[in-house]
Amino acid sequence: LATHFLNGRFGVLVTGQPQLTPTELRRSDIGSELRKLWLDARLLVIRGLVGLSADDLLELSRHFGPVGHVPAGRAHAKVAGTHVLRIGNVRDSSGRLISQPSSSKGNFLPESGSCQYRPADRLPVWHTDGTFKAVADAGTVLYCKTAPPEGGATCFADATAAWDALTPERQQELLPLECICSL
Repeated sequence: LATHFLNGRFGVLVTGQPQLTPTELRRSDIGSELRKLWLDARLLVIRGLVGLSADDLLELSRHFGPVGHVPAGRAHAKVAGTHVLRIGNVRDSSGRLISQPSSSKGNFLPESGSCQYRPADRLPVWHTDGTFKAVADAGTVLYCKTAPPEGGATCFADATAAWDALTPERQQELLPLECICSL
């Protein structure tokens, strides 16, 4: 696999030579290599994936650990018989929404680059997946089937680096605290 680190050692872009196929992504040797890259870089981006089925996505996900269930209240967006959740504006032939809409309205990331909570819209511009769970998932797998011609930006933050940047004293202050997710 050809790789390129994206931001220092946070994030790695993987390209297959030639492009990785769904069959290759199921191989344990490829999965082991991808998992190692993910553990080292904490963000794994694989460009050029085409034609992944829900089952292919699940098999890819299993290389990284146990696959969680679709949360209650989102059954309308679940791909039947899988643990896959559709996110976006996907509708069935009758026009019924069959995906979980993103939380964006209008220009998602303002020109200032600030990704803070937007009180006027009562929307977070950022979030961490699974904060409501007693044990959070190790990660999230996203697969874009159709990208918009513009917009659709997704930003990632390195929580490990943020923690490491804190002074030891501040880390000790924070260790006994418990976060309550209220979004």
